[in-house]
Amino acid sequence: MKLAAQDLEERARWLLPMRWMACLSVLFVIWFISTTAGLLRDTGRLYAVALGMAVYNSLLEAIYRLRKRRHGARRSAEFFIVLQISLDLISLTLLLYFGGLPFNPFIVYYVFHIIIASILLPGRLPYLLALLATVLLGSVLLLQAFDRIPYYPLALPWQAMQEGAAGDAGYSLYSLGVIVAVGSTLGITVFLATSVSRYMGKVRDQIRQHQKMLGIGQLVAGVAHQVSNPLDGLQNGLRQIGSAVRGDPLAEELIPKMLDSLERIEKVARRLQEFARPHGIELQKCSITKAIEATLQLFGKTLVERKIALSVDLQPLPAAWADPYSIEEIIFNLCTNALDAMPQGGNLRLRTFALRRPDAGPDEWLVIEVSDSGRGIPSDQQERIFEPFFTTKSQSGGTGLGLSLCRMLLSEMGGRIEVESAPHRGSTFRVFLAQAG
Repeated sequence: MKLAAQDLEERARWLLPMRWMACLSVLFVIWFISTTAGLLRDTGRLYAVALGMAVYNSLLEAIYRLRKRRHGARRSAEFFIVLQISLDLISLTLLLYFGGLPFNPFIVYYVFHIIIASILLPGRLPYLLALLATVLLGSVLLLQAFDRIPYYPLALPWQAMQEGAAGDAGYSLYSLGVIVAVGSTLGITVFLATSVSRYMGKVRDQIRQHQKMLGIGQLVAGVAHQVSNPLDGLQNGLRQIGSAVRGDPLAEELIPKMLDSLERIEKVARRLQEFARPHGIELQKCSITKAIEATLQLFGKTLVERKIALSVDLQPLPAAWADPYSIEEIIFNLCTNALDAMPQGGNLRLRTFALRRPDAGPDEWLVIEVSDSGRGIPSDQQERIFEPFFTTKSQSGGTGLGLSLCRMLLSEMGGRIEVESAPHRGSTFRVFLAQAG
């Protein structure tokens, strides 16, 4: 399974907090088996390996932060993951060697690194890492077999183990270690497998959504082109007729309505053309505040004419890693929808802030929040509003493309959009963007 470069980079970062947890677990196990269980007499080498894990994880974390500022390519992200897993395999081999290999029950932990490699890395790289694990383990076993390296055995009563003396303390502790090792291996394997299954479901949904958007784009490009050209002729013709029939009450009443209808059709056709030919995504450092200020200028006197009270709370934020044109387009679409939800006037609020989400790692998101006091969205429609051509404004010329386009643009920029709404209580849309670093 191949991941996008940005997604792969985030998966590489995900290994860092996992390794800190592994370091703490290793320290606890070393302390337990040397003090409480008394299975190890010499723990200095094991503590040295654990310290080495902490040191190289600190270096990897520093490298990740530098890479985030530079926004490295996919190939570099793959190398970063291979480096991490290789160092982990070497550390695991040393821990097992100084901890009674081949009788150490935690020998099964090699499987975790290969599962993670299979999830994150494409092609032959997982096989090469599996070969590395085999070579590391096999080399230690063979060197021990030919007495080329010393043994570091566990302090176990081997005779009692061979005879199955269940009451012996050493045998019981060793059995407990086997249960913990096998049980944790099975549990973590199930966790990884179910996580991959959920992730693949999300990927399939995204692929179907993108395929739908591409197909719709090709369709509406032709429709919009065919509709736009005759509209100009109809509008010009009606204006000339209106000039020629001045004084006719019926004509003066109907012709402006016909022109308004044609103008509405023209707006729909223009939005279809914009949807069919979206602006190319060019990720760069950009200011969210400038994008919001530039977008609000487009509304001019519209807010006053429509009795909309505007409230803006823009906190100082670092630069976002996004496309400035796309950010303006997203904000414009959200504000337009908010105005349409308040036909009798109301309150429109825009604010920005930084947010750290536990489900998105330690990095902060930059958030744009657009709130209105309009009629709100029923709960059964809050997910459907992002589907192409689903609209609650069909009578006023809505195409149902604005929010679907927003979600597509944010997906390309590595962001996301969420909605919180209730009927007659207004709506709040939150746009999440990544920091430029």
